[in-house]
Amino acid sequence: MLLNKHNRHFSIRTKSILLTTISIGVICMFIYIHLPIQLRQHSINAITTKAQSIGKMTAYSISPALLFSDFEDATETLQSTMQDTDVVYVILHDEKGNVFSAINLDGAIELEYAKAKDSNHISEDGLIYRMMTSVFSHKEEIGKLYIGISLHEIRKQIEESRRNIALISLIIFALGIMTAIIVSTLITRPLSEIVKSTERISQGDYSIRASIAKKDEIGKLALSFNRMVDIIDDTQQNLKKTNLSLEQKVAERTIELQKELDERKQVEEELLLKNVIFESSIAATCATGLDGIINLVNPAFFHEWGYKNKINVYGKPIPEFFKNPDDVVPIINSLEETGTWKGEFLAKRKDNTTFVSRGFAVTVRDDKNDPIGYAFALVDVTEINFAEKALRESEVKYRNLFETSLVGIYRSRISDGKILAVNEACANIFGFSVDRFIADFVAVEHYADPCERDRMLDILEKNGRVEGFEFT
Repeated sequence: MLLNKHNRHFSIRTKSILLTTISIGVICMFIYIHLPIQLRQHSINAITTKAQSIGKMTAYSISPALLFSDFEDATETLQSTMQDTDVVYVILHDEKGNVFSAINLDGAIELEYAKAKDSNHISEDGLIYRMMTSVFSHKEEIGKLYIGISLHEIRKQIEESRRNIALISLIIFALGIMTAIIVSTLITRPLSEIVKSTERISQGDYSIRASIAKKDEIGKLALSFNRMVDIIDDTQQNLKKTNLSLEQKVAERTIELQKELDERKQVEEELLLKNVIFESSIAATCATGLDGIINLVNPAFFHEWGYKNKINVYGKPIPEFFKNPDDVVPIINSLEETGTWKGEFLAKRKDNTTFVSRGFAVTVRDDKNDPIGYAFALVDVTEINFAEKALRESEVKYRNLFETSLVGIYRSRISDGKILAVNEACANIFGFSVDRFIADFVAVEHYADPCERDRMLDILEKNGRVEGFEFT
């Protein structure tokens, strides 16, 4: 909190220098601490690799001497290993754990060489790397080899590297601070001039402009600042003009508002007209939610189903108005799949009497095209169905009379005499089957005098019927 309080009074230049100094200091500390650690780890890894290599080579070379208990050959092999200046001691144990041969045994004992069995490779003082490797002959362990390697040179190199890194970090830190001071000065000096110009502009002097010495980011900032001042100056001038035209704009807006009111009134009138059409429709119309609960009906629906008020209709599921509630299922399925339904069902009135209702239904959707309900338009077609049934029965009766009559009867097109229908009696008179008569017979071609057909058609057109007309 205290730092934030004082931070408000620092200039940009001071903040920039402080931030850069802290950042460079953190980087230098990281370099000073991290790199020596990494260097030491890499050195230990190198010593480990070297020790393992020496151990494997020595174990392989000394295996025959240990197998045949050749002390001189074993000692000679150990001495060749000691030629490496970093090797401090080499101890060879037989399979019983006794020392078979050794170079610098006293030093090895003092350095506790046997601890290499516990993977404690580096001594407590950090000066010796201890290792142990098994000696094999024909894949059978016949002894153990202990080797100690001095870490003195590595520690010396690490300390020297640490001093070099510290010196480099100090140089980087000093150069970073100098760079931060120079850069912040180059950046903040033009900004200070812009700040002074801003203070004069805030006092109402719009004639002042910032100087543009370079084309860098500061120069672009000064250019943008000058453009902003130009815009402010122009805005002040335009403000007066705007005030003069304000009344005109208010008047224009008033006209637009009036137009919007007129359009809204027209929409309301259209809604009223739709409501009148809905209320006065002779078709029983109702609307439901997606759950099938009725929420809107017109007077024709009350009349058709024998209800007098909304209480007995609104809030009820539409299956209650079907004789068989299961008839609703295919209707809802059609609406969900295609959005429409058209057909008939047996409806049930309030007094439980039934009638055949025919109509159509659609899925009602909102502005996002999501379904919100269903709308039905239905009419009582019971009498129409009776009339259609009677008509079908009449057609069947006429067809039976036509086909079974002993009098030859055919029906043809007036325009060209093409046969449209014929009974068997007529086809027999002309010596055709019924199918061949319809396919090949043309009435015009079977008049001995074609004018006879024209006279018959004139009589038919004049009287609507022809009786007793004979022709050959």
